Amino acid sequence: MSTESDSATVELLITVDPSAQDRLVAELDRLGFEAYLQDDDELRAYIPSSQWSATLDTQVRGLLSEIGLPPNARITVIPAQNWNQRWEDTIEPVAVGAFIVTPSWHRDQRRELGLIPLEIDPKMSFGTGYHATTRLILHMLPSVVRGGERVLDAGTGTGILAIAAARLGASFVLGVDIDPWSERNALETCERNGVADVVRIRLCDVGAVEETAFDVILANIQLDVIVRSFASLKSKLATGGRILVSGILLSQVNELTHFVESMDMHVEDSRVEDGWWAAALRSA
Repeated sequence: MSTESDSATVELLITVDPSAQDRLVAELDRLGFEAYLQDDDELRAYIPSSQWSATLDTQVRGLLSEIGLPPNARITVIPAQNWNQRWEDTIEPVAVGAFIVTPSWHRDQRRELGLIPLEIDPKMSFGTGYHATTRLILHMLPSVVRGGERVLDAGTGTGILAIAAARLGASFVLGVDIDPWSERNALETCERNGVADVVRIRLCDVGAVEETAFDVILANIQLDVIVRSFASLKSKLATGGRILVSGILLSQVNELTHFVESMDMHVEDSRVEDGWWAAALRSA
């Protein structure tokens, strides 16, 4: 009798522009996919083979057509005995600015001189430290979190940015997300990193956050979500505080900049990596 842990896994490889990946992940999540890896213009989605069917195949191809993608995803069945080894062979520790992001199976190899360890098991792509949008915020974080700050992480995902803020000395960090999976994973990751006493994780939209006067607000999310929630984010910012935004393509910088200026804020600092842009915003 087989168990869920014994079953093989189906890998779906889709060529898709980075700007559309988050939407596609959200839709695949509704179809039952459980894990993802994002890498530039490729998205890999994973689901137990026991849940894969001709009907699901048709649904996936219909979804791709619906959002304007060729319905020709590559499907690979990964044998059960190779799954854990596949992760361990693929995911290595990565140094990002002041931090080193490492999976738990490299715990003994994670310390490098002067780097702050962030232990993140990449069960899903959001906020693992292996995507440029997350790395950009990690690079900028030490310049705005020096100790004692109140931090809001909007769209916390794995919780990596909230954990990084706590490790830098923030006195209180609230990570919020509308995805139940992210809530569970972020809670687990905070415990693993020993910051559960500082970081609170909440399943809600940023508009439902009652706390205010945050010194730093992090928003590593899509441009349309940033624009839609910006007034709410700004209302929760302390005087002189900063909003760090990421998930912005270089082609979207002018649009974001003009919008920010219309909200009486300005770009104080910015960074670019692999075609992505992040910025620290402050009141004008």
